[in-house]
Amino acid sequence: MLYPNAHDGIKKLRTAEFIILISAIVSLIMSVIVMASSGAAKAGGLKEGTLATLAVLLAIVGVLALIAFIINLIGLSRASKDDENFKKALLFTLAGIVVSVLSSAFSKKAVLSGLFDIVGDFLSIVIFIMVVRGIISLAKKVGSDEMITKGNALLTKAVVVYAVSVVAGLIGTLLKKSPAAMTIAGILLLVSAVLAIIVYITYLKYLGKAVKMLEK
Repeated sequence: MLYPNAHDGIKKLRTAEFIILISAIVSLIMSVIVMASSGAAKAGGLKEGTLATLAVLLAIVGVLALIAFIINLIGLSRASKDDENFKKALLFTLAGIVVSVLSSAFSKKAVLSGLFDIVGDFLSIVIFIMVVRGIISLAKKVGSDEMITKGNALLTKAVVVYAVSVVAGLIGTLLKKSPAAMTIAGILLLVSAVLAIIVYITYLKYLGKAVKMLEK
């Protein structure tokens, strides 16, 4: 194995993403429970059993998110020993922590909080790009043309999704008084959400293939 650090690091990144996926599923279950209990809430509040279930699920989501974050940091740190792109991804991840803290600190100030959220989203796509570029860089070193091609295609899709979401956000913010504009923004957000899911699934598969590539 030529790049054991990158192999172990990317493997951990994949594990972190799977944990995030599980966390998202639990969050979805919470949303379904809340929606199903909305009638009871209007009638006189949620039942104690429902509240207890939501509290447990919320705690699970929090724990999973923390575990995924720690594993992700370890993975990036490990992989950075074999490729500079992962080191950049690690630095941007640390910057994201600062932005997240600032966003929470200024949560009552809509403009500042919104600005930090935009910066946070931008950092997320940059981190994504750095990780994929790191894998592409390793693919070039080991001579895997397939992983290079798939990596470049994944980057293109991710940038398109990000661009669509940004355009939708701008339309919704700048032209919020126009019903037609809001409809367009809604459609773009829906398209962006669907494409984001596709890109995420593709990303998970790409991480798996990267692990196998480095096992040779």
